Amino acid sequence: MRSPRALLQAMRTRRIQRIGPADADRLVAGDHPGHPGLRHLLDAARAPATSKELAGEKAAVAAWTAHRRRAAPTPRSARSAAAAIPVAVALALVALGGAARAGNLPREAQQHAHRLFSALGIPAPRTGPHQVGTRPSPTPAPSVTALTWCEAWRGRRPMSSAESSGLVAAAGGEDRVGRFCAELEIKITTSGR
Repeated sequence: MRSPRALLQAMRTRRIQRIGPADADRLVAGDHPGHPGLRHLLDAARAPATSKELAGEKAAVAAWTAHRRRAAPTPRSARSAAAAIPVAVALALVALGGAARAGNLPREAQQHAHRLFSALGIPAPRTGPHQVGTRPSPTPAPSVTALTWCEAWRGRRPMSSAESSGLVAAAGGEDRVGRFCAELEIKITTSGR
């Protein structure tokens, strides 16, 4: 544009009535009765750009393109993010459904799931001493624990003092540890454990 002053003048012009499509076509065609600032503005807009106006065009386009590439997500990452949300929701629903089916939800949540999905086999919350979180943790069989102690006693791995005292107690005395470990190994290998 050649004249910023014409633009400012046109912006300051207060219009009481809006122009219609016919008036807009007439103004664009070059008929500007009574609007010298608008005529100057439209003439400047229609005129070819000057070399001064085009001087930084390539640099501006390159800067805008570089900024756009940095700011906009790539289509692949946008698609993968859009696909990740439904997958995460589906996995969460499957996990919650499995926990509800097994009866492992907290009491109130299990009751609510049972009310909603009892037709699908979701059980009511458990009552009595076997509430979720109160079950004893599984412990290895005594023979497996003793076999581990025997392996440590034979020097196959380091042995703690607690393991040593446990082995002596299981064998019935420190002088019986060798025989106890030999009998235990025979017992385990013959039973297929």
